[in-house]
Amino acid sequence: MWWFALAAVAAEEPTAVLEWSPRETVLHIEAPTGEALSTDGPANLQIGVGPDELVWRGAGNRLSHGVTLRAEPGDEVTVVGTITSCRQESGYCYPIDVRWRGLRPETQKGAIRLVAEAPAERKATFRADASAVAADAFARAAREHRVVVLDFGAVWCPPCNLLAAEVLHAEPPPAELGAVVVAAIDVDDPSSWAIKDKYAVGGYPTVVVARADGEELGRLVGYPGREAWLAWLAATAGRAAPRVLDVATATPADAAKIARELAESGRESDAEGWLAKAEDGTDLRVARFLLAPTDADAVWLGEHRVDPLVWLPGLPDPIEPALAATARAAIDAVLPAAAGPEAADLLAVRADLAAPEDRPVHFAAAAAVLRSSLSGEPELDRGHYTFLAELQARAGDLDGALAFLDAQAARWTDEPTFDLAAARLANDAGRFADGASRAERALTRSWGDNLLRVAAQLARAKVGLGDAAAAAAVAQSALERVPAPAVDLDVRTARYRAELEKYLLPR
Repeated sequence: MWWFALAAVAAEEPTAVLEWSPRETVLHIEAPTGEALSTDGPANLQIGVGPDELVWRGAGNRLSHGVTLRAEPGDEVTVVGTITSCRQESGYCYPIDVRWRGLRPETQKGAIRLVAEAPAERKATFRADASAVAADAFARAAREHRVVVLDFGAVWCPPCNLLAAEVLHAEPPPAELGAVVVAAIDVDDPSSWAIKDKYAVGGYPTVVVARADGEELGRLVGYPGREAWLAWLAATAGRAAPRVLDVATATPADAAKIARELAESGRESDAEGWLAKAEDGTDLRVARFLLAPTDADAVWLGEHRVDPLVWLPGLPDPIEPALAATARAAIDAVLPAAAGPEAADLLAVRADLAAPEDRPVHFAAAAAVLRSSLSGEPELDRGHYTFLAELQARAGDLDGALAFLDAQAARWTDEPTFDLAAARLANDAGRFADGASRAERALTRSWGDNLLRVAAQLARAKVGLGDAAAAAAVAQSALERVPAPAVDLDVRTARYRAELEKYLLPR
């Protein structure tokens, strides 16, 4: 019988130890120093012993009991594939390509350390096959009588990274995760199209809790912080009844919750159908404000001390003076008690509502508050970095913001996150040469939907530099690299492609 024992030991690289006896063979995978192997990250291992081979794919590092492989003395043992390791200090996880080999000894009982054929290759956290990850999670949930947590996120998405570092890959893992099977879905990869469409995912992160048969129990769009997220998970995973999706049978309270949920995920047309049956209260007022903001709803939300960060994203642009004054009052009422990233968020919104000449000082204050709240651990803080750079740029220090993002791009060389953010900031400021150089570098690190977003910034920069033909070439190349989804799939890819098509030259 084969089985895995996952343990963190003092090793510079992940290693593998093979133990054997007449009754069983055990493969121990040892994580690098200060790390532990993830139990929910993507893994793909091919294990060979003599003439037999076992292939296992999915999310996690687990094999079913009862798998038997023959092994004779002198047979070659090989382990090839990918594991996922998490740094214990920060919770940051990443896949590692591994390739080990060794020989089955002559003795009947003992252990050998497998030898790495090449140094382990660390890969980007994302880019896993979403269909395989989801299929494995639902299969495991069925076997273990659990529910599935589908984590729809993107490598460039700040709150997605915060959710991963603070909750989903935290060490030690939160107790609430013990009752669920987590499946991380890379929303940029084309393999995610079908499952995003099935669960109507619009904004990121979106977390869907579902039964093993796929029936949705609830969802949360955005990341409200560790404690609030875990409280939501505990309540949702413990539901006996499925999520109500029929307006005719929904209670007014359910209708209000679903209307808010749909509005927060950007599904405006779907949300409107629930408003007529929704009972008055916070959920209805938030949903209504996000769909069609009014001063009356803003006053109600402010008077009832509803977190401004929940409903202020619905503020229109341009904003009427009365509504702006109400929003400022709502922020000022809660700002004294806020701290850290929440205070920085509130100050940033407050800056947008200030007179143009006063905005830089407000953005500088927001940047200072956010910077002072960072832990100093890059993998844990990275979810704040692009927002910090934006605050710095809007405070008037674009050069400092670009230098900061360049440093992060040099740290995370296998993803487009920070070059993409730098390209957008530079282009917004009319610094198209700077925008083009960052976008060109990001393009070499991109895939799927984020490739389309990077290409749009590069095309935008080329147009700004007066080269529409080059912009068209960039757009055409990206459109060819990322095919269009089927017409019956409602995913963001179509929107990103439509944005790029604007740069094509008329024929």
